[in-house]
Amino acid sequence: MRELTKKQKTMLKDWFDKNYDGGGMFNMAKKIDIEIYNKIDSINPCEIFYQNVNHYMEELVSEK
Repeated sequence: MRELTKKQKTMLKDWFDKNYDGGGMFNMAKKIDIEIYNKIDSINPCEIFYQNVNHYMEELVSEK
């Protein structure tokens, strides 16, 4: 499966709500702590996970 799962989105949203400081909206995946990033990735690993995270985070920023 190439898309983020509901569990991954929930974990990313939790991280976002606790850590987003109103800065830029691009390259958000590299701001996530590596331990959390790896934990979320391990749920449903795929080769485009990084891009999926960035796209999802961009959606969250645009909703704010």
